[in-house]
Amino acid sequence: MALTFASLAATTSAQAAPPPSPTAQSSVAQHELDFRVPGVIIWSTPIEGARRLGLGSPGQGFELIKGSGPWEYYTCDNGVTTTYWLYGRNIATRVEGYVPDCNIRP
Repeated sequence: MALTFASLAATTSAQAAPPPSPTAQSSVAQHELDFRVPGVIIWSTPIEGARRLGLGSPGQGFELIKGSGPWEYYTCDNGVTTTYWLYGRNIATRVEGYVPDCNIRP
């Protein structure tokens, strides 16, 4: 079953990470959302014909800006089909765009 904006919001608020110590450097491990598999495409729009802006992989972190949908159907490699896309940013590369919710994990 695909993640939804509501389930992501509930999960991320329930699993809030403690604030980092003043001497600790920022780390992707502190972020609540991440890419589910290596090579997740970050798209310019959530519709057919979108440009590929970049890629995301587990450990890089995904910063959710907003969710949107329904849009074009997308089937992730795990067989889940969704019309719900998340707009956000790859924390490691700073690439911003749309990712199907089935390619993001809490």
